[in-house]
Amino acid sequence: MVFKLSQKDFELIDAVLDDYAKKGKTDKICPYCGTPIKKKVVGMGYTVSCQTQNCLQETCRGI
Repeated sequence: MVFKLSQKDFELIDAVLDDYAKKGKTDKICPYCGTPIKKKVVGMGYTVSCQTQNCLQETCRGI
């Protein structure tokens, strides 16, 4: 399932990225399925997603 991220979704993802930058971890959970949200670094990019496949996810590619 692919869906468009809302403004609140982007704010949550920004909060997750801030947590990782400041603390190296986060305790945020997905508002859709209730599973923890994780950041995975892949090369120069990253993916922020919950543990449920095809749920909340944002990918940013590096240079």
